[in-house]
Amino acid sequence: MFAIAYLQNCRARVYELAGRTADADVAYTLASATFSGSGFSRSLWCANVYLDHAEFLVANGRAAEAASRVAHAEELLGPQIGFRAERIARLRQQLASARVP
Repeated sequence: MFAIAYLQNCRARVYELAGRTADADVAYTLASATFSGSGFSRSLWCANVYLDHAEFLVANGRAAEAASRVAHAEELLGPQIGFRAERIARLRQQLASARVP
């Protein structure tokens, strides 16, 4: 299951970089569902998929949808330091900015 979920996440990144946003969204959703339905549901890998998907959603004007992914990632990860803490803080700031009219 790990390899399938990881491949789906890699596919999502490739689609995102290629500008295939609909395909990327589907692949991110499949990756998170596969990780969530496996023994890796509480892993760093699963949380990273949620963060990747959240960044994708924010970049594509879908901040409201991104908020739940960030919250779920934070729930899985707990308190963070370093790069991951900065990544989450940056996402939180982007979400807050998107809510301002």
